[in-house]
Amino acid sequence: MDELEISKIFGAGCAALLAFVGFGQLGSAVVSVDQLKEAAYVVEVAEAETDEDEVVERMPIGQLMAMADVADGPKVFKKCSACHKVEEGSANGVGPMLYGVVGREIGGVDGYSYSSVLAGMDGVWDFAALDGFLEAPKTWAKGTKMGFAGLSKEADRASVIAWLNEQSASPLPMPAVEEDTETEAAEVEEQDAEVEVAEVSAPENDTEVEPAAEDVKAAEVEAEKTEEVAVSEETAESEQKEEVAASEPEKEAVAESATEEKATEEVAEAEKPKAAEAEVTEEKVAEAKTEEVDEAKTEEVEESKEVEVAAAKVEEEKKPAKAAASTAAAAAAGSGLMALADMDKGAKVFRKCKACHKVEAGKNGVGPNLYGVVGRDIGSVDGFKYSEALSGKGGKWDVEALDGFLLNPKKWAPGTKMAFRGLRKDVDRASVIAWLNEQSDNPLPLE
Repeated sequence: MDELEISKIFGAGCAALLAFVGFGQLGSAVVSVDQLKEAAYVVEVAEAETDEDEVVERMPIGQLMAMADVADGPKVFKKCSACHKVEEGSANGVGPMLYGVVGREIGGVDGYSYSSVLAGMDGVWDFAALDGFLEAPKTWAKGTKMGFAGLSKEADRASVIAWLNEQSASPLPMPAVEEDTETEAAEVEEQDAEVEVAEVSAPENDTEVEPAAEDVKAAEVEAEKTEEVAVSEETAESEQKEEVAASEPEKEAVAESATEEKATEEVAEAEKPKAAEAEVTEEKVAEAKTEEVDEAKTEEVEESKEVEVAAAKVEEEKKPAKAAASTAAAAAAGSGLMALADMDKGAKVFRKCKACHKVEAGKNGVGPNLYGVVGRDIGSVDGFKYSEALSGKGGKWDVEALDGFLLNPKKWAPGTKMAFRGLRKDVDRASVIAWLNEQSDNPLPLE
């Protein structure tokens, strides 16, 4: 078979294929086929079984709302303001008006046409419902008309919900934070450890000599731990300065030694014949410096031992009160506590409280207004509904009362509505009390 015949066969195949495709297209054009609107035969497929035990864990609502920053609420609400109005008495917009929404029935605004899914839903817009809806509206209420994608950040949802709660004639109390037993246990262990460290004893072997810098530092730490009042940040900084100052003599000795070594080397280069004598001189100088350093270290060790013995004596005198050490520290007030106060720190600590309390004179928040609280009668803010625990407490919010309440609100006033767990550190309580005292027309002298 020659090439001509092969070409004929290949050409015939291509012509047949072209004819087949052409007749198919011609047939489709001549005879049209209408597509059915519905399938003639529906094949039912069983829905995939879901694991009912598979539940996505959500953050407890009390813990979520503890993250709220009411000041951020208006900023977050800007994403909603195109469709919703929040002023009292305002009309509905694209979405229903949201004044008083927290605690209102779902689908409860008169005159607004809700989607069937929200119109037929029971319950109220409590904190948990708002959190679920705002996170993913179309997942929480399938079929809702709301086109908003949701707020993925927990802090944003908490802040806008807390702010919306205040846009009401009767704001709801914030949900309580669930007790974290593991954290409580860790804090108790930490306090026990601090008490154990504070029990300084005299050294067992007076003949043991350790490096002077370590002894001095250990003595300083042990002496500080014997105090009932926690060491403030400024005291910690002063300790670091003392440690640096303590190490300066040694640094100077090393620098002097290095200078003398360099001088000796230069002399050796200039006077090679006297190299041996210079080396002997250098060794003597080094030995003399070593003796001086050893004597200095010995003196420092003796001083540290005296500090330890003095600390041990102080601890012996305080042993009868050791059993109540933690209680005494918790109830510290007056000059002992307020000596730790730091105004700048107080403003920072108050950030934990501003989600519920306002400090500017005027309006109450979730909690009562705190302007002029230091020296004010307990449970005396007009227009705020106190719990029975505080309304019947009596007395004034002096330093001692504020210290006890801020340390452990539920223990100081059993039955209080305040969900905050308290401030464990003495310096934090002293600082925020001092700062609150300044937020007043007539600050009190805190001695």
